Amino acid sequence: MEALARLAMDGDADARRMRVEIVSTWPEVVFLFEDGTAHRFQSVGTLSGHWQMLGHRRATTINGAALADAIIELFGGRK
Repeated sequence: MEALARLAMDGDADARRMRVEIVSTWPEVVFLFEDGTAHRFQSVGTLSGHWQMLGHRRATTINGAALADAIIELFGGRK
């Protein structure tokens, strides 16, 4: 997340096109790229293709451009 924030502050166009998905029902963060690939970060030993808990998977997806704008608004761009 810190690396993404730094790219956003530098005005990196790729950072603005990606999406970040944060799962609230188990520990998982997914970085979704423009070409359709996804990089999943989960607890060690879990299988990304298997359901981690009972119930529904709930997640919030944050648009990269919105995240970049919020970071710049809060912290300013790099000088």
